[in-house]
Amino acid sequence: MREMKGSPFYSGEYDVTVPGAETHRLNLWPLTYYREPALSVMWPIFEHTEEHLAVRPLFSAYGDTKTYWEYNVLWPLCQADTKERDYRIFPYFWGKNKRDGTIDQDYHVLFPFVWHYEDETYSLFPLWISDRDGWKGDRFTEHDYWLGWPLMHYHTGLREEARHATLFGRYRYLDTGETYTGYPWPLLFSWRTRQGHGLFTPLYAYGESDVQGVKDGWTAIPLLLSWSRRQKDDNDLNALLGLYNQHWSDSNRSGYLVPFCAYDREERLLLTPLLGWDKPDAKAPDGYWYPFTPLAGVYTGTRHGGWLFPLFSHTSSVSNDTYSTRFLLLGYAKHEQHDWRNRKASDSECGFFPLFSHSLNIFTNRVENDEGSSEGSNRYDRRLILNYSDACQTVYHAPTGDSPQVGSNRIEKLRFDVWKDKKSRGDYRTTNVSEGLFPLWSSESRLETRLDGTRLREDTDSAVLLALYDTRRKYAQANDAAKTLAYERRRILWRLWHYEKRNGDVSVDIFPAITCDTRTDGFRKTSFLWRLYRYERHPDGGVDLDVLFLPLKRAR
Repeated sequence: MREMKGSPFYSGEYDVTVPGAETHRLNLWPLTYYREPALSVMWPIFEHTEEHLAVRPLFSAYGDTKTYWEYNVLWPLCQADTKERDYRIFPYFWGKNKRDGTIDQDYHVLFPFVWHYEDETYSLFPLWISDRDGWKGDRFTEHDYWLGWPLMHYHTGLREEARHATLFGRYRYLDTGETYTGYPWPLLFSWRTRQGHGLFTPLYAYGESDVQGVKDGWTAIPLLLSWSRRQKDDNDLNALLGLYNQHWSDSNRSGYLVPFCAYDREERLLLTPLLGWDKPDAKAPDGYWYPFTPLAGVYTGTRHGGWLFPLFSHTSSVSNDTYSTRFLLLGYAKHEQHDWRNRKASDSECGFFPLFSHSLNIFTNRVENDEGSSEGSNRYDRRLILNYSDACQTVYHAPTGDSPQVGSNRIEKLRFDVWKDKKSRGDYRTTNVSEGLFPLWSSESRLETRLDGTRLREDTDSAVLLALYDTRRKYAQANDAAKTLAYERRRILWRLWHYEKRNGDVSVDIFPAITCDTRTDGFRKTSFLWRLYRYERHPDGGVDLDVLFLPLKRAR
């Protein structure tokens, strides 16, 4: 966020691109803070960077001198955006916008009553509205008029004509011959299309097909929530507010009456409050049956096991050792295996909610081509409610084939860059670990190493009592694009004590206005309230000293 550049809140503080910005900062926080190129005074009242200037809440400006600026006075009441050409002094808005993305048009709005967009929209809301749309062939093809919005509306266009008066009637005609009418709307309306016609009233409704040789249709009694449907050889009847259903066709017959019974001849299904079964078949190889009530039963077909609600439930696969067990609804154990041509996966879970849970996932993937191969395993543990641990480890093997062909296609170039990055790293392993005891302690880390243990990259974050004390460490091995990065940060209560170390250079802030800096080239600096007291020792041995803002000594 560019609006926060002039304060320690700015998240980009640790990725500074200005040489020497950390060393030459001015830390009088919260009164004044300067870290090139940003300055803030009593943030957020005054703030200045190369991209914006703000004296809040009176004035602010954003942008740059090469393209445009956006000005705000007593935001959001007054604003001038010179790029988008939008201006306002509330409640008056004016400026320019694009019609169909190409044609400029002026607009003036006196919110909320007067709206004027050149020849497109005129409005004296809510008495009268005229709107045009559908620009084609240098003219508008769609016209809408409202009188006493939304009471009366008239629309005309290339493909349809429509008009309606609220509560009295509605009419719509399409160029395809379709019509929709309703008098009074919505208590009675009808429709007619090329496919069929229909009628709706609160007492009776129907729809019929007008396609030759087709007898599809439906009828309904809305007040009783009952209806029937016919489609080809299938017929359905629903009644008793949907509790009763009957379906019949040439090949099957099924139905239900909640909560007494349900049956389906084709699926070989029968369910009643006393006994029931769902027999396995070619389409559904899993089945079950219960002899007395649905509270206890046995699985059949490709599954073994059974259930006794709410004490116990168990199911296992006949073809492999996949199983799932649950007891007392809160305890569970589960194991699954998947075997593909070049990929294998195994998942195991167990726990007792909310006291304990554990899961283990092992995934292997081998691809014998220029993408190399990878193997991964993930483990997740949670115990004693607030204590948790999460770990993931993946092994990557470098590509074994020739580099992909590079052309002008962006995807081909991206594929080559990915291949080149993998090739340069060789075989490596990534390990992600997250653990903690909320809210006392937490830690997250991501480590990337070669298979021989050589460290390539590392990112670690930890915290004690949330913001009481936190740390961050980053490491990246040198490559063609950048040098080796070794970064470390420690903080107590965010800014009470703030320590940074980057490739040997150290920067320390102590609240409210103490700074200490050291560099690997021998530079040392200590200051309090900027130049109330400042001591600097340069690599060549020279010393700068300021006391009470007076320069007592200069190295040159």
